[in-house]
Formats: sequence, structure tokens, C-alpha cells
Amino acid sequence: MFFEPDTLLAGPRGRRLCFEVAMAAVERMIEADAREQWRASTVRHAARQADPDRPVARAYFGWGAREMPRPRRESSTGSPADALTGIPLARLGDADLLAALTMTVSRAAYWQPPDGEDMLAADPELRGPLLRAAGAIVASPAVAWWLDAFGDAGSGPPRQWAVGWEDEAHHGTGPVQRPVSGVLREWGEHVRACEERSRRERPLDPAAN
Repeated sequence: MFFEPDTLLAGPRGRRLCFEVAMAAVERMIEADAREQWRASTVRHAARQADPDRPVARAYFGWGAREMPRPRRESSTGSPADALTGIPLARLGDADLLAALTMTVSRAAYWQPPDGEDMLAADPELRGPLLRAAGAIVASPAVAWWLDAFGDAGSGPPRQWAVGWEDEAHHGTGPVQRPVSGVLREWGEHVRACEERSRRERPLDPAAN
């Protein structure tokens, strides 16, 4: 075991990673026995209910258009915690963890409220099932490199990559050619400057646009 499972449950991205691992196990369970479909449908329904941006019903009669929250529908097959309890968690390999990590990172949207899956993963009732998933993650040899120190570009084959965007003038592509420590230091200085400017010029209300 390379670190404690609780570490993954301390933040939203770690919880989402555990959630994705658990849901992948649910999908494997369904492939083996279609009668287990209720597990996935129960969790997905709960995630839709938890999503702050889920659609609302619109009424176009009476005195004019108005919005009505969709009624909550409790699952007749159990709770999300029930659905994620007792699922077999196979030994996780590189492909399993990469798939879960990819989904976890791709759904991170720090400029808006958490989505339904993130909200659901933060539910205290899911701590037990997600802790099991966290245990399976940290027990896998495939996560050993997660705690490795990141070397500078000059110390061997470059392992750090810059993401390429459409605006090539501001975002390069390919391996980072400078020492990673310097790149991160400059990035940190830029972020702190932006935070200081935001403190002076932007609304204090975190819900403001």
C-alpha cells in the first residue's frame, strides 16, 4: 500500500476517482449478470437528482410560462450506498486506473458548481463504498509512480508535457524543455498575482458571475 485510502477521500477529485472505479466495477457486474442493472440505474438517478443544473419541468399554461422543480423519485431498488456496497473490486491495473483517472480529470470544471456525480460522491452515506474503492486503488502496484518525484527535463527522457491549445502563441506543445521546478514557480507567481487582483477588483460573493 503506497498511501492511506483516506487520502483519496479528502478532496473532490480523489472522491471522484473512487466513484469512477466503483462504477466501472458495477458495469463489470452487470456484464456478468444483467439483473444487477439496478445498481447503475440507482446511482445514475441519484446523481441526476443531485446535479444543481439538472433540467426543470416547464409549464406553458395558466398565467404564463413558469418553471417547476422536477419531483424527487426515490428508487424502489435501494439507495446509491446499497448499489455500491458489496461489488467485487478486482485487482486494478494500469488500464483500469487510467480510464478512471481520465474521466476524473475530464469532468473537473472548477469554474462552476460540482456536477451530480461529484455531489453524490461527497455524500457521507457513500463513504463506506468509496473507501473500499480507495483501498483497491492504493493497493494496486499501478499507482506506485503517483508518489514519484518529477524529474527535470535534463535528467532523462522528459515525462512532463504541456497541453496544446488553439492559441499556439500562448500555449506551447510537446515536452517541457525547461526545469519543471522553474515552470511551476512561474505558474504559481502568476496565479498569486491573479488572486491578488481578483481580491481588489472582483465581487466577494463566490456565487457572483
